Amino acid sequence: MRNVLNNLKPEVLERDGLEAALREMTENLDQIDGFSCRLVIEDDVPSFDETVELNIYRLVQECLTNVVKHAGAQNSSVRLTKKDARDGMYMIAVKDDGVGFFPKKENLGVGIPSMNDRVRMLGGKFDVYSMEGKGTEVIMEIPYQ
Repeated sequence: MRNVLNNLKPEVLERDGLEAALREMTENLDQIDGFSCRLVIEDDVPSFDETVELNIYRLVQECLTNVVKHAGAQNSSVRLTKKDARDGMYMIAVKDDGVGFFPKKENLGVGIPSMNDRVRMLGGKFDVYSMEGKGTEVIMEIPYQ
């Protein structure tokens, strides 16, 4: 698992764009025995500038790293969609069926707070929904207009 995660390089991001980079990331993780990772793209990925694309890539990478390291999940998904065409926000949701946790009560370390900071730096919104035994969903909304 560590090798798969460590070998995820954004070269594909520069060459082929965000959608291709996320597809490669999820396909690599889907090869881990006993673990399924799916990418679901409901709406076309907007043309973000390269800094925003790199940040989105790293955010999804951090989410999936947390799933593999901490969640004990068998299934995960990355869903991309326009939340509401009128609000100009593109939503990236990373969901798993792992052990879950209580986001308000547990020590979150630096990972989740730094993801929150990164999304807010991009002008977006960040939420974590989780409950012990019920898995976790991280929702990031990034402006695209």
